[in-house]
Amino acid sequence: MYISGIHTDTGKTHLCVALCKAFKYSYFKLVQAGSNKDSDILRRFVKDVKIHNDGIFLHTPASPHIAKKLDNIEYSMNDLVLPDDNKMIVELAGGLFCPIDDNFTMIDFMKKNKRKVILAARNYLGMINHTILSIKALQDNSLEIVCVVMIGEIDTRLDDFIIKYTGVKIAHLEYFDETNIDEKVEKFKKEIEKFL
Repeated sequence: MYISGIHTDTGKTHLCVALCKAFKYSYFKLVQAGSNKDSDILRRFVKDVKIHNDGIFLHTPASPHIAKKLDNIEYSMNDLVLPDDNKMIVELAGGLFCPIDDNFTMIDFMKKNKRKVILAARNYLGMINHTILSIKALQDNSLEIVCVVMIGEIDTRLDDFIIKYTGVKIAHLEYFDETNIDEKVEKFKKEIEKFL
């Protein structure tokens, strides 16, 4: 299952932690751009799941097509291979149209390697537009959307419009830390498991 976001820093890794903790999914980061690795966050919160090596690791925290040049690393989308793992979530980089190399985006990889998608979103001015555009892009590319997960603040007015306009289900995940992760993840699990 892919975990994508409506933009960068929308909470994809936070969502991956919750899904791995709740359902024991293994974890794979397709493209890691930046030395603060998302897999390290998974290791901090989740102790008993498999964490695969990153598909591509780039030191520079930038769009992958820029980071690969700055790091002097050559690869193309076709070099990336998903691990052979039937119970795995794949965290993508950035949003759906984040460049994966000089020619292709994340959604191009998703089309080539079809899996269901959970879309991470959060409440900010403009999120309805970004969420609906992302949903439309997934639908236009025949990618199955499990649900949208709204991370952080809940505003049912936003949810209601997105659900009514797109027909896509919405689940909620509150922010957590080491002191309350069990409580927040259990609440999230009860809400999202009916969609999985």
